[in-house]
Amino acid sequence: MASEQAEWKKFRRWLRNHLADIEESGFDYDTAAMEKFGVNLDVCTGDYEKDDKINNEMAIFKWTNEIYMSEEDVKKTPADKRAKLPVAPQMFDLASAERIVLNKSDLKVTEIQAEQENLS
Repeated sequence: MASEQAEWKKFRRWLRNHLADIEESGFDYDTAAMEKFGVNLDVCTGDYEKDDKINNEMAIFKWTNEIYMSEEDVKKTPADKRAKLPVAPQMFDLASAERIVLNKSDLKVTEIQAEQENLS
């Protein structure tokens, strides 16, 4: 939020002039961004020749709240109260996966059988 003393007209004039200067200079953001970040944009630029891998380098798998604590505080914390790092999920083997097809009639039959077993 801007204060009551904000000079909107002056700011608007400055922004309009600044944007006009950028347009006249011929600055190309795409080229500048590719020079700086092009190495990290493999998937975004559509380079499908490279093999992809699942990103397990996320912060949740590396750090806990203990990085914000002093060593003394970490030692004082009981072992059962200490944070444990979660394990990154592993991709299951798609080659051995089976397709399961369900239809409503089969589900209804199994429900009726389960009800009959519960009654007896």
